[in-house]
Amino acid sequence: MKKTHGRAEHYNALTISRLHKSGVLEHGYIGGWQWDNGKASIGIKTIKQQLILNYTSKGKPFNYPVQIVTTPCNYGGVRYWFECPNCHKRVGKLYIAENLMFECRKCQNLNYATQQNDKLGSVTTVLCRLRNRLNWEYENALPLPIYKQIKPKGMHETTFQRLVARHEYIEWKRNKICVQNFKAFAKRYGLESELLD
Repeated sequence: MKKTHGRAEHYNALTISRLHKSGVLEHGYIGGWQWDNGKASIGIKTIKQQLILNYTSKGKPFNYPVQIVTTPCNYGGVRYWFECPNCHKRVGKLYIAENLMFECRKCQNLNYATQQNDKLGSVTTVLCRLRNRLNWEYENALPLPIYKQIKPKGMHETTFQRLVARHEYIEWKRNKICVQNFKAFAKRYGLESELLD
C-alpha cells in the first residue's frame, strides 16, 4: 500500500516554544528566523498577538499573518500556540510543505516517520529511545548484559525501574514480532516443514 502522507521530519517547521524562548513573540520584534540546516530563512515581524511572516518560496513572495493564542497554565503564566491559518486549530508547530504556506501537520497532509514504519520498525524505534533515555550503550538494539544496565546519574530509582520494566516489555514485544515475521517468511516460501525438522 503506497503512503500518501509526507514525513513531517522532511519539512521546515516553526515551533512556538523555540520562538518564545528566542524572544520572537515579544511585541515589536522585527527580525528573521533561520533553520539549523542553513538552507532556509524567513522574515518575522511581531505585532501584538500575531506574527507577520515574510519569505520567498519557489520564486513566489509570501507575506501573511499567523495568529498567536494563549492558554492559562495551572500554576500561573500562559502557554503560547499558533492558530493554523487554514483550519484555525491551536497547534504548537506549523510546517511549510507542498502548498508553500505555513500550516499545521494535518492541513499539510504530513505524519511522523514512526507512523510510516512497519510494526518492527516502530517497536525498535521505541526501544532505542528508551535506551537513549536510560543512557545505555547498545549495538543495533541487541539485548544488553545486565551489568550494562546502570541507572543514569540524577534519575530517581522509581523512574529507572519503570523505564527498565517498559524496556523489557518492548524488547519482548519486538522479539515476538521477529518470530511472527520469520514464520510468515517461512510459510511464504514453503519452509515450514524444514523448521519442524
